[in-house]
Amino acid sequence: MGKTFAIVSQKGGSGKTTTALNLGAAFAVRKLRTLLIDLDPQGGSAYGLGIKPGDFSMGANDLLLGKADIRDLLIPSENPYLRFIPAGSFSNVAEVDRFHNLGKRLGVLRRAVLSVRDECDVILFDTPPGENSLAVSALNCADSVVIPLQCEPLALRTLPQILRLIREVKTKVNPALDIEGVLLTMYDVRYGFTEQVSEQVWKNFPRDLVFETIIPRREDFSKAFIQGRPAVFDNPMSPASLAYLQLADEIISGLASSL
Repeated sequence: MGKTFAIVSQKGGSGKTTTALNLGAAFAVRKLRTLLIDLDPQGGSAYGLGIKPGDFSMGANDLLLGKADIRDLLIPSENPYLRFIPAGSFSNVAEVDRFHNLGKRLGVLRRAVLSVRDECDVILFDTPPGENSLAVSALNCADSVVIPLQCEPLALRTLPQILRLIREVKTKVNPALDIEGVLLTMYDVRYGFTEQVSEQVWKNFPRDLVFETIIPRREDFSKAFIQGRPAVFDNPMSPASLAYLQLADEIISGLASSL
């Protein structure tokens, strides 16, 4: 049975979607059957996989409305081990708001995910930033949480808020939920605060709650994203790609040790 990870962050621009895309791609490169589910109505994951709105007619939005079966939503990627479910198509703000409200249907998404877990080794959720019902719904389905944290002071200040949300979900609806780790992203030694933020994280969190892997700030991510490919697929030997492959190996090692 596959393990499910929710990728959540309080602050936008933290590398959340970049992490969802490239971690999913890295698992696929390691030949793990991976399903990436996009719950962010911005649709960044679809764009980063080169999937255009005309390439699909339904998404997670239709699943939560009870209009589609999860298996009908699966879209293949260039790697046979990675499949994808888009958030859906949204033509106006009202439709986006409705999608957010559908996140309150916790049982619908959980039942759908449970129905395909035996067919997956890993399931990843890309969620909207902040405390919202779609993030809660993903956390309700998840075994564990990956928290991308941009190496900047503002991102560090928002970290307690997302930790509080995780704690509330664990207390109220999903007692099995664990934190896989805080992932330091956009690390760049050219900025002095990068070192300060990372030192604060290492100082204030248990070592087992912070990934050893650190994601660098690299143009590779943006270039690959524009081309509609995860960096891990676009240039597997780039420092950006190697970082996510290392992260995947770190998580896989933890999975193996827990068996």
